Amino acid sequence: MPLKSLKATGSGRFFHINHLYNNDTQKKIKIMDVGAVLIQLKPLHMQQVHDWQRTLKARQDKVIETLKAEQVHVESWFYLQLHGQDYLIAYMRADNIQKAKNIAKFSTFPIDQVHKQFKASWQAVYPAELLLDATAT
Repeated sequence: MPLKSLKATGSGRFFHINHLYNNDTQKKIKIMDVGAVLIQLKPLHMQQVHDWQRTLKARQDKVIETLKAEQVHVESWFYLQLHGQDYLIAYMRADNIQKAKNIAKFSTFPIDQVHKQFKASWQAVYPAELLLDATAT
């Protein structure tokens, strides 16, 4: 599907494509914000990761409720160990990531409080730069 025009803005951490236009139909297709970060964990904090993971899995309905409130469509978390150091990768696809972050910041949902407490186990957060985002529609 050839694209007539692409309007994009970027800020280093997240890259936002506003709209794509299909040449054939001139139909406007909204593409969401996409973002990812690499999180370095503090040493000896894997138990907190496992506790956080178990809590969120057990209360998945509450997690989904907060994602809907934040207009987040996908949130995925990955673990990796590199040179003896523990890391997480967080990936998000939302209508507006900055708006989602602001909603989460002031959230009163109890499950969001669990996540805020979990952040105490983070040593550093490294933003990832989006190089390619392909979505089949």
